[in-house]
Amino acid sequence: MSSLYLGALGGSIIVIFLLGFKEPLTLVVIGAVMNAFSMFIYTGFVLRLNTKSLPKEVSPSLLRRVMLFGAFLFYGGFSITTFLKYLGVL
Repeated sequence: MSSLYLGALGGSIIVIFLLGFKEPLTLVVIGAVMNAFSMFIYTGFVLRLNTKSLPKEVSPSLLRRVMLFGAFLFYGGFSITTFLKYLGVL
């Protein structure tokens, strides 16, 4: 595994515990939000890469692009909504 990945993972775990999050439900919610945020970024990258870098013959069809864009919006909306609820804005 990449040392950058392991460093980011270890750093985020240390920060979460230093901030005082120790209840299991809170930790599960934080894990779910972190996962949704990473999938938000990942689907955006995949969509961009597949539409811009691949030749026309192997690029995804319109249906697959729409589905990827829907997933991008879903994960982004989930992440932003949960983050705003945590801040007390919603």
